[in-house]
Amino acid sequence: MKRRVLYIEPVVSETVDSWKGYLSQFKGSETDLEVTSLTEGPRHLEYYSYGALVVPKILKIVKKAEKENFDAAIIGCFYDPGLREAREIAEKLVVTAPAEASMHIAVTLGQRFSIIVGRTKWIPLMRENVIKYGFQDHLASFQPIAWGYWTFRWTLKRLKGG
Repeated sequence: MKRRVLYIEPVVSETVDSWKGYLSQFKGSETDLEVTSLTEGPRHLEYYSYGALVVPKILKIVKKAEKENFDAAIIGCFYDPGLREAREIAEKLVVTAPAEASMHIAVTLGQRFSIIVGRTKWIPLMRENVIKYGFQDHLASFQPIAWGYWTFRWTLKRLKGG
């Protein structure tokens, strides 16, 4: 029996097809992967207020995925926006997100881990998540690399030859 997984890009995005192509190379043959993004709202989550705006939209997508018999949903942002809320409303759907999942894996690989963040301003929210997930004793550091959303987009475009 095939498993159905929904990857949710929690912003408005034109890169849904690119994400599906990228992620498909890591899935097993027994997994059907679908990728979706928001149809309206912010294009990035650079601001706390944008994060608050996307959570209700993520919850609607999660409930719809559950009704459509998906087995799992991935909220595709390292902020893990709406993760706890989505788990709260999901009755049988497994919901995960990259930050919590990465931290769990990191502590199985070593005693401490560092988190690379695009910008220093993102550290407080990341630190809140580290504490919320119970990994504060394993956090070695945050390493900002001075990349915001637009720098990231510009770099991707250049890497693709655009």
